Amino acid sequence: MPDKAKVPAIRFKGFTDAWEQRELGSLVTAISRTDSESTAPVMMISAASGFINQSEKYSSDNAGQSLTKYILLRKGELAYNHGASKYRQYGACFDLKVDEARIPFVYHCFDVGHNNPDFIARELNDPRIDKQLKRLVSSGARMDGLLNISFEAYKTVTIAVPQNEEQDRISAFLLELDNLINLHQSKVMKLKNVKKAMLEKMFPKNGRNVPEIRFAGFTYAWEQRKLGEILKYEQPTSYIVNSTEYSNEYLTPVLTAGQSFILGYTDEDYGIKMADKKNPVIIFDDFTTSSHIVDFPFKVKSSAMKLLTLRDEQDDFYFALYTLKNFNYTPQNHERHWISKFSTFSISIPNQDEQAKIGTYFHSLDNLITLHQCKLEKLHNIKKACLEKMFI
Repeated sequence: MPDKAKVPAIRFKGFTDAWEQRELGSLVTAISRTDSESTAPVMMISAASGFINQSEKYSSDNAGQSLTKYILLRKGELAYNHGASKYRQYGACFDLKVDEARIPFVYHCFDVGHNNPDFIARELNDPRIDKQLKRLVSSGARMDGLLNISFEAYKTVTIAVPQNEEQDRISAFLLELDNLINLHQSKVMKLKNVKKAMLEKMFPKNGRNVPEIRFAGFTYAWEQRKLGEILKYEQPTSYIVNSTEYSNEYLTPVLTAGQSFILGYTDEDYGIKMADKKNPVIIFDDFTTSSHIVDFPFKVKSSAMKLLTLRDEQDDFYFALYTLKNFNYTPQNHERHWISKFSTFSISIPNQDEQAKIGTYFHSLDNLITLHQCKLEKLHNIKKACLEKMFI
């Protein structure tokens, strides 16, 4: 029976052989080819995204005179960018997916022979390899951000390698998962772009009293009102949490209107602000002016916010929410903004039927965005688990 330490926790049916521990140098051949006449795209490695066009980060002529020294890499060949980054502290390795590319000559470039290049690259990016890379760093980062890991040193890294057929199966599975992740990322971005465009088109601008795009059947001009005439505020003092000893075992979320939103959960069963799907609340950060919709019971961390609800329940809550979020306003000073500024802002508002149509449209769009984001998060979690369990 194979040594348990030499097989992954999860593997495809039919594979039982132990993985072989190999020094990278025994698997690779260095690549140093150049071609001053090449017209292949100039690319670089992003630790988060793999190979990207260099012009995505720098100007197209960033390489300058050194472009003639760039390595001409071909599909299936690998490069290790030994630059430290927030995403990968000890650099990143990727295989080239396009036919050819010219890449910086400071990268360590190599071919992995009969092995699967995608599999080898993924294994070299495994966080468990970082312990080996950490030992190879001789004197920290250079002035240009590159770690002092020579190619000779990099080749001493040891990885676990299965038979080629198993490498191919693992690689194909993870590539399919990557494609699914990219598909959902693309859907999220497209939906966000649609939302951004519609927010510009479906609300009047430049002093006009009708929007550029509106639902069929609505022709009346929009009225001018103050935002504070539509939304009323409540001070959150009664709902401030007493203890910050949070636990996921507790039931009531403690909120901030900032980016983190849910700070934790409390077991305090008093002073809870009641909200639900039918009676949602907007929490408005009085200093940063960021806001969130809340449709569940909650407590708050501090008084640095206002709790906003409709003055007239016949108005549409979601229309009011997107009107608020549609303001292009950047706070200049550390001061409270609702009473002194936002409540006095002039807004355009249609009749309640048109409000409801617009509010429902954007609310549905947000729900669709959230759905794809949840799917995306699940896929990322599946990939993370697979990378942990399918490699040694």
